[in-house]
Amino acid sequence: MKTIAAKHWYLPVSANGRRYSEGFPGGGHNMGHIGSYADLNLAVHPVYSIDMALGDYGMFYSYTPVPGGSGTSTHHPSGWPLGGGAFCRITPPTVGDQGRGIELLNLWRNASIPIQELNVRWEWRGSDSLASIDTSGPKFLIAHAYSALDPTDQGADSRPILFLTKLDTIATKPMYSRDNTLVLGPAQGAFAGYGEPVYAETVPPLDYWVSSFLQFYLTNTLDTGTFQGRPLVEVSEVVTFEMRLISISTPEYPRGLIAYRVYRENGDIFEQGIPWDFNPTAPLGHYIGDIQQFGCGYWNNAPSGSHYMDVGGYITVARNFGGWLGRRSQ
Repeated sequence: MKTIAAKHWYLPVSANGRRYSEGFPGGGHNMGHIGSYADLNLAVHPVYSIDMALGDYGMFYSYTPVPGGSGTSTHHPSGWPLGGGAFCRITPPTVGDQGRGIELLNLWRNASIPIQELNVRWEWRGSDSLASIDTSGPKFLIAHAYSALDPTDQGADSRPILFLTKLDTIATKPMYSRDNTLVLGPAQGAFAGYGEPVYAETVPPLDYWVSSFLQFYLTNTLDTGTFQGRPLVEVSEVVTFEMRLISISTPEYPRGLIAYRVYRENGDIFEQGIPWDFNPTAPLGHYIGDIQQFGCGYWNNAPSGSHYMDVGGYITVARNFGGWLGRRSQ
């Protein structure tokens, strides 16, 4: 199983200053086909980037018609810091058990595309005080996967998830606690894996709560420096997220993979992952159908106050890519 000695590291820099991405030796173009959400078809284009400037990206709401208190989403045609493109500003729900975020529906085209490895990449930033939310935080990304390649299967058999969690003070583990701080944790359903190790086979093992120092921490604007020697990243800094899901055994990941990377524009890369079968009720072999939502999240308890999250530029989806896309190369 893969281990990473460094907690954050750098990719080589090309002559024009762009950072190379894994899977594209020499710093090649890693956007795939660029087009609208309406034309997204991973059978035709295994790597596809949705240009948010076209304005037709999908938005998830908890219910239809959209209920009061489900949050808001506003399209901005320009002004994204990475390249000046479009972005969507999303505010969280104001009542509990609702969600809002960008959606990528029916990626498997009614079970006609057997997707068992999927990459999803998006660019993101949060509001200045987002790390002070007064709830435990949202399910930041929710995917649906199915045990059979069956177009009549309308229920998700497994839910790979990325949690965005408030790091509250824990009386029994004060050394791992910090106020006004957020952390990320990959999960299979409710089974989240937090911890310094990148994969469950490393020592010490991953835990269902933060029981070691993590690679980095998200903090409010102007809350900078380090915590226990690990970088503090302001939530208002524009970063790139990449989620990688593998539901089958591979030589590199014998138990599959649910993992994320965060790419900073200064070259830092942070990575954490768990096996696909981290939850024993979700065995290998599932087919990934859709991304219910990402970028803001499903909130069991809605936060109070004024907060937002932005998703901008391009949203890239890749099927059976075989590696990490890296931050976008154009």
